[in-house]
Amino acid sequence: MIVESNNSFYIYTNIEDSIIKLEYSDKWSKWLILNQRYSLSTVKTYISSLERFWLWTLINPSLSDEDIEEYLARYRGSLACGFNYKITTKNEASKSYVSIPFCQSSPKVGTTINKELAAIESFLEYINIKNKDAVSVFSQKIDNSLISHQEKNSIGDGYGLKMGIISKEVWGARKKKLKPIKNDSYDDYRAFPFELFIQLLEIAKPREKLVYLLCGGASARIGQALNFTLYDVDYDKKRVWLCDPTSDYKCGLINKSRKVWIKEKYNIDCYKDKPHNLFGFKYPIPYNPKANRPLYWMDTAIRDMFFETLLEYNPIKEHLRENNHPFAFVTKNGNRLYARSIDTTFKSHCAKLQTLNKGYDLSGLGLHSLRHMYGVYMAELYAMAIEGKIDIAPDKIKIYCQHGMGHKSMSSTDVYFNMRFEQEVQIGTQKIQEYINSKQIALSFINEEQL
Repeated sequence: MIVESNNSFYIYTNIEDSIIKLEYSDKWSKWLILNQRYSLSTVKTYISSLERFWLWTLINPSLSDEDIEEYLARYRGSLACGFNYKITTKNEASKSYVSIPFCQSSPKVGTTINKELAAIESFLEYINIKNKDAVSVFSQKIDNSLISHQEKNSIGDGYGLKMGIISKEVWGARKKKLKPIKNDSYDDYRAFPFELFIQLLEIAKPREKLVYLLCGGASARIGQALNFTLYDVDYDKKRVWLCDPTSDYKCGLINKSRKVWIKEKYNIDCYKDKPHNLFGFKYPIPYNPKANRPLYWMDTAIRDMFFETLLEYNPIKEHLRENNHPFAFVTKNGNRLYARSIDTTFKSHCAKLQTLNKGYDLSGLGLHSLRHMYGVYMAELYAMAIEGKIDIAPDKIKIYCQHGMGHKSMSSTDVYFNMRFEQEVQIGTQKIQEYINSKQIALSFINEEQL
């Protein structure tokens, strides 16, 4: 059982009619919120992962010769297979024994398992900070390969400076004893086929179409798209902003920090108040929120389509909503549209498209595949620029993609520019060239002024 109180989460369980609390759970959760500035939704996910692990440990004690990494590896295996533990208790009324659920988990994929372990590692390291005798999931060896990778790929973060020997010993990342599960890169970065994007937009209603245009045409994560407001649109210059509602930065056309503006106008604290605290924004797009830059669109035709669709969209007015708020994507009665709802609609649209387009495998694709499509599209433009098919400097496309997707490090952007997408690029480049020719797209929006 998880109990929330005053920016803290307490984990309890009942064993033999005794209530047992997991020590440090409340202090760790408060540290994540106040010190680490994790969103409330992320902390709730971490707490759920920790509760699951703790209950599993009560059923599965460590073996006499088992160290921490071996124990976590055993738990990792349980997560992959799934588990369902029950405890037997006596029913005093009937004097019979019954089995009741105690701890369960459906089988999880590698990406989800890594997230589960990240929460556990964070908790154990917090305990290690508070109690030097506690176990640690990190060795004391410096992870030089990770430091070298960061120095090589984090362009501009340190202005070319590198850690000295003493700095590495004090601040350098330590090697993990338990390595994360490596996932196939194609599965991690599976992109929605660009050549079906226009068909997707044609079968969508205006509300869903706008979400798809933000996610695919401007690389928005679904949480970012669902925080869109109609106050963040410049119709004359055709500019759009996506603003973190918990941010202290000024964003869009409103000359106030987004957090302060929403609190003053709507009396909403998006960091604490439900349901608004459930719409995590994650990282800003474009990168560097201080610059207050509008979205970087895939191309001008997609941007124009967004503004055309915006005129068709007619959500219930703010003053008619039961709970007044500024967010644009709502249900018929004005409640906020949830990611799960739009993702379900997206999957149904994918099923329809797959029926119409034999030879495509759209099964398992989620909304995030539209963001990946944006990255793949830019990588294909880059290849076309190198071949001289379009008159744009290739490096400018790459930087545009990095900033537009909100990547702090170019290494994250490079995922889309390597050869993991050989087959998709060979198919997609021709389609994109046809699309550019048919729409006569002016790619001049990728310019020095915006970068």
